[in-house]
Amino acid sequence: MSLNNMKRTSRYIAAFAVAAAALTSCAVDNYDGPDASLYGQVIDAETGEVILQDIGAEGSQIDIIEVSWSQDASVRKLNFKTDGTYCEKNIFKGTYRLSTARANFFPIDTTEVKVNGPTKFNIKAIPYCRVELDSIVVDTAKHQVIASFRLDAATNVKDVRLFCDSNKNVSKSMNNSGDNSCKIDINNAVNHEQTYLLKMSSEALEEGGEYYFRVGALSTEPEAKYNYSPAVRLGIHKGFREEVKEPGILIDNCDDLNDGWVRKLDDMSVDTKDYMYGSGAITAHSTAAGVSQFFRKVYATSVDASSIPFAGAYLRLRLYVDKAANLPRTNAGQIELTSGGAADVQEIAWTFDKFELQDGWNMLYLPFAKAAKSNGEFDMSRINYFRIYHGADAGGTTMKLDEIRIVYLNTLDNCDEVQDFYQSAVTLSIDEKDKKEGRASLVASGDASKVVFFQFPYPTSFAAPVTVDNGYLQFRLYVDDADKFNAGSGGQIEISSSGKADNNELSWRFSEIDKLETGWNTLDLKLSTANKVGGDIDLSAVNWFRIYQGSLTGDITLKLDNIIFYEEGFKPEDE
Repeated sequence: MSLNNMKRTSRYIAAFAVAAAALTSCAVDNYDGPDASLYGQVIDAETGEVILQDIGAEGSQIDIIEVSWSQDASVRKLNFKTDGTYCEKNIFKGTYRLSTARANFFPIDTTEVKVNGPTKFNIKAIPYCRVELDSIVVDTAKHQVIASFRLDAATNVKDVRLFCDSNKNVSKSMNNSGDNSCKIDINNAVNHEQTYLLKMSSEALEEGGEYYFRVGALSTEPEAKYNYSPAVRLGIHKGFREEVKEPGILIDNCDDLNDGWVRKLDDMSVDTKDYMYGSGAITAHSTAAGVSQFFRKVYATSVDASSIPFAGAYLRLRLYVDKAANLPRTNAGQIELTSGGAADVQEIAWTFDKFELQDGWNMLYLPFAKAAKSNGEFDMSRINYFRIYHGADAGGTTMKLDEIRIVYLNTLDNCDEVQDFYQSAVTLSIDEKDKKEGRASLVASGDASKVVFFQFPYPTSFAAPVTVDNGYLQFRLYVDDADKFNAGSGGQIEISSSGKADNNELSWRFSEIDKLETGWNTLDLKLSTANKVGGDIDLSAVNWFRIYQGSLTGDITLKLDNIIFYEEGFKPEDE
């Protein structure tokens, strides 16, 4: 061995000792030995984004091999950091080859990376899978964290998982807080257009705590590591416990295609990956223009929903459409429910021109009071037929159906959040602590001289389950200074079916009802005693609520909660 090679070998031994201690900086250290460093990131060659990594051995690994020296040098093995960076600071100037085999991207074998002092070299690679995150949100009612995402994969995908941890580096190796069973096994190619949902229980997570979540997708390639979405930080608020109770009567969970469903379309199936309830959603696809029966079921055992009053009943269902524009509203398509065991026999139905659909999943509430009736009286005690048909434009349409229920709705507004359509002359907010029902109350606070406290022109009408003769409007109203409020004049409480005041309106003047007390008040307003303005109200299409009071000065605070209708003799118990 020459003297120069002996010196270089000794310097490498010293360098390896330093490297074993720590590799945390790419600055050149002041010591005799290697005089160069190599660092950079692994970048998606197509998108330019960093390919995010796991921690340690669960992340991608890189081999750095010097090729400018003829002697047999050891391979330097490094793990990428979570942000996709790597750094080797203890090397000599020269030419190096980088290679990977245990990674979340296709193997690279780069030659002639020339290192001369601190050298930055970004590795361009193709990830096995890209996780395109739509959202990760907390569903307080169901005590779940729900991730919605799509996959763009150059290989088959083995599985996808939702990871949770209090550390921002949440991953397979740092997943100590969440539900480790939150996984979908795929073992197949994926469709970039398909939206996947992962649902993790939040029951074990600390109320009010903050956690990091991200989705990981694992390729079927040998020695593959997980590809990750960016991490999302969420606060856990589990909400009002009573909301967990499932509403109404379940008509169908749409999990089993062989449970009475009629296969009118050849490619009907159950989607066990993209669904909203139970274990799947029934899927149907139409490729032709014209009328198609997407879903039809004849029930061997009828469903008894007679415990729900017809006037307050709604058909609630989840309907997915891939291209809403291919379902023209002017076509004669319908959603039908019958008690006659067939279409058009003791039937109630809703045409598609009565509601709007968006691309993706829709939650539909269809009021029985607004349904069209055919050939006999619908019997709530023996529901035995369901159908959806529609005329589609050419180009094909996919629908998915899930969780069909009959629910009873008597609540015009739960006042749990400030809606976009709410109007007020003062500031609106919510109070999650001082409430009478549900999650919160609605607060109107500010200069009372502006008169209007709550004004709600509802974009979707509500079918009140009462008549003018037998019905009541009830809500809870808090005032912080009853003397000031009662001293006002001209104030009213209004509901209407015209979407505005003074048309098809029922109203009650504050001067005509009992004076309010400071604090919470329960108002029970009999519909038959109201003032009628601008024609009769259509109680099957209530879409306006307002409270105002005039001649007030100074600041005042009102709170509103739980606006409902009820029949004579069925007044809800007050707290």
